[in-house]
Amino acid sequence: INKSFLKEMMKDNHGHIVTVASVTGLLGTYNCTDYSATKFAAIGYHESLFTELQ
Repeated sequence: INKSFLKEMMKDNHGHIVTVASVTGLLGTYNCTDYSATKFAAIGYHESLFTELQ
């Protein structure tokens, strides 16, 4: 989904991508393995995309 908007953002040299995650994605929480893993993935995706667009 992000890549479909990136062309326009890059052309305009402006835009924002918001990722909603949780501190649980950084620390992990007892009995929340699946939830923590998906939040960790969201944070990693956002960081990788940020680095890619630098």
